[in-house]
Amino acid sequence: MSKKAFSAIMLALLLTSVSTLAFTIQPVMAIGTIYIRTDGSINPPTAPIQRNRDTYTLTASIYTEETGGDGVVIQRSNIVLEGAGYKIQGPYRDGSGINLLYVQNVTVRNVMVKGYVTGVDLLHCRNVNVTGNTVSENTNGIVGRFSDSNMIAENNITSNTVEGVCLNYSSNDNVVDNYMIGNKNGLRLRNTSLSIAHGNTLINNTQYAISLDSSSSHNEIRENTIQQSYYGMLISRLCPDNTIFHNNLINNTDQANSMSSNMWDNGCEGNYWRNYNGSDLNSDGVGDTYLPWEGVDNYPLMNVYWDACDINHDLKVDVKDLAVAAKAFDAEPDHLHADITGSEYLVPDGKVDIRDMALIVKHFGFNLANVATQQTKINGLTIALDTLRSTDTPQTIVNFMKRYNYNALRIYMGWCSSLWTGNVNAPMNTRTQTYIDELCRLCAQNKYTVVCAVSMQVTPFATAFPNEIQVGPNGEQNSQGNWVCPSGPNFQAFTRNLVKILVNIMEKHATPRISVDEMVFVTCGDKPTFYSQSMRNLYKQRTGKSIPIFSSTYGSYDTEKSRFIEFAKSTIRDFYLEMKAVAKAENPSAIYQALIDTYWVYPRTSYDTEPWDFYGSSNLDEITYEWFYAIRDQDWVGITDGLRRVKNLNPTANKYFIYGTSEMTTIANMRQAVELVMAQDYDGVFLYEYAKSRSHPLDVSDIVSSG
Repeated sequence: MSKKAFSAIMLALLLTSVSTLAFTIQPVMAIGTIYIRTDGSINPPTAPIQRNRDTYTLTASIYTEETGGDGVVIQRSNIVLEGAGYKIQGPYRDGSGINLLYVQNVTVRNVMVKGYVTGVDLLHCRNVNVTGNTVSENTNGIVGRFSDSNMIAENNITSNTVEGVCLNYSSNDNVVDNYMIGNKNGLRLRNTSLSIAHGNTLINNTQYAISLDSSSSHNEIRENTIQQSYYGMLISRLCPDNTIFHNNLINNTDQANSMSSNMWDNGCEGNYWRNYNGSDLNSDGVGDTYLPWEGVDNYPLMNVYWDACDINHDLKVDVKDLAVAAKAFDAEPDHLHADITGSEYLVPDGKVDIRDMALIVKHFGFNLANVATQQTKINGLTIALDTLRSTDTPQTIVNFMKRYNYNALRIYMGWCSSLWTGNVNAPMNTRTQTYIDELCRLCAQNKYTVVCAVSMQVTPFATAFPNEIQVGPNGEQNSQGNWVCPSGPNFQAFTRNLVKILVNIMEKHATPRISVDEMVFVTCGDKPTFYSQSMRNLYKQRTGKSIPIFSSTYGSYDTEKSRFIEFAKSTIRDFYLEMKAVAKAENPSAIYQALIDTYWVYPRTSYDTEPWDFYGSSNLDEITYEWFYAIRDQDWVGITDGLRRVKNLNPTANKYFIYGTSEMTTIANMRQAVELVMAQDYDGVFLYEYAKSRSHPLDVSDIVSSG
């Protein structure tokens, strides 16, 4: 099964605003719909799309909020639409973000689409590849009608009010490795046949995760994670002969509701059901009692499906799996458990032979429990580049980690004075790049996880670009004067290029992991940073309305203030997603994270301004954050409440960053904080901060490893 189906995911953040006293940020406004015509021309020719032969690349974001209608209409076949991380945003009332009409052999990739009736619409299309896009906050995410042999893969499809993906009167389509999270409906097949849904992650879709209706038959639904929806699988009448197996159905209110006759197994193995309470009488990893489970599955799995080579489903690939395969060697259908591959990778061929044995040997030693422990039980150290001494070499840092049992490192960029070149297009000096490169190399050598964190605290901007420094609604300076307006053009260029540099360094040694910090931060007279002159100016620019000064971030708000808050949240998410697209464009495997401040959670601000709304609650491998004052003051009840609420509101929040050291408070308090984190089933901790803790080191590996 794709690793994607087991990673918790991730969604969204930031601000797009800037002071208009010195300059005005003017987004690209499409006069009307943009067309890529059948002859290859772009209409209007002033549209922000650059053509290079058969590749059409966005050069800026496109807004059709004022004009309405479609965003981009593709009428030409055999082309690539490269989004380059830019956005197509509509008026939330009509049209399609990307409308493909009667075309074939088209690829749409790396674009963000939001605010349309349909995000990406395929009508009478064939061999279209929709991949690596973010499609959110539309009525429907991706829709295919009368369209065959298309690929919808590796997209983030979130928070759409009706359908995530809907295929209608279509056939031979593949829906693979997508995240469909927080929609009303995840995946819907209507009048659709001979299609495959494989390796998708479907979580928190309020009505159903997967539905088949209106004579959908002969489809294959396999290796999907289907979790926390009302209906996990909903299959209507007149939808027979579908094959459904190796899916993980977890904590859905109604796991499966089927009104047609379908095959819920591959002949010997069915699906994993979290609520299955039967027994495995012959130790083959398949349940033998209370059958058929949920009235449909004659071969329910005893554990989650995660690796085809785990033949006996005991969450590890070992000698027992080899023994089963050896016993069945050269056998045919009687021993299908061990038939895991054929001439086509991971496609069984009806016999057990050398290909099956070789694949098991290749995966030998894989252990889901150990992998989960290695990935999630993080005992992490943080370093801030600006606080390091000349003697703090990469080897010194790694030696410190070894001595005090850290297994992960968080490299914090900002305040950015130590790395700044003065050029937003090449923002990091060579010395810092070399330092980070060596740190990443040593960490990879020791199998340590590394996260590189960027933030809004870019101190040099206060001098270099004073008009992009965030100020309060009355021009109040924040406490340090170094939080930057996220919509400032120089800050956007700085962040975009900094992320590129970091991804390119990290990918030489391991999977790149980027964290965006402090985008929603309390400052400017105890008001959140979104509550600023620049955001108010942007709101007026977009809506024509002036928002009055708020007296507080507490309490309830009138309609206009509430609209402003939602506007700010949406603007923040847009920036976050734009930077995520930058990271993914550099390396599609990059893991993009955010840090949120749980100090806001128990209850410090109103529900309207709490930060998870800014980041989204869907596809974020998230690091949460604790302010050390709460630890110092021993507010254990409040901290526990915050931990629980973040988990409930954002299930993907999994690692916990504690802003505090034994020097700031006490060793006893720090240990208590870590114990609370682990008791709430977080995956581990990052402790702050090497420069403040090297003289008072804190080893909490015993708590983390036993958590």
